Amino acid sequence: MLPSSSVTPAAVPLTFEPSLSRTVPVVPVVDGEPASGYRVGRILSTPEQVAIAGPNSHVVGIASATTEPISVAGATGPVTDAAHMIRLSKR
Repeated sequence: MLPSSSVTPAAVPLTFEPSLSRTVPVVPVVDGEPASGYRVGRILSTPEQVAIAGPNSHVVGIASATTEPISVAGATGPVTDAAHMIRLSKR
C-alpha cells in the first residue's frame, strides 16, 4: 500500500447553470480573389443555420457559426466546396 499524502486543493468547486439550445446562421468565409474581371456574387450555405447547445452563459452570446475558408482564388464560375464549421462568433 502507498503512503497517504495530501492533495492540494482538497476540494474542487463546480458550478452548474441551465443549458440553452438555439439556432444561429452559418456565415461562409471566402478566401482569395476570383480571376480578373470577376467578382464574388451571391454566397449561399447549406444548411443556412445550425443548432448549438451548451451552458446558457456561453450560448446566449453566440451570433453565428463561421466556416473554414473557401477559396475562390482565380475562379471564373460557380464554386461549390464542402467546409467545416470552425468558429462560433460572439455578438
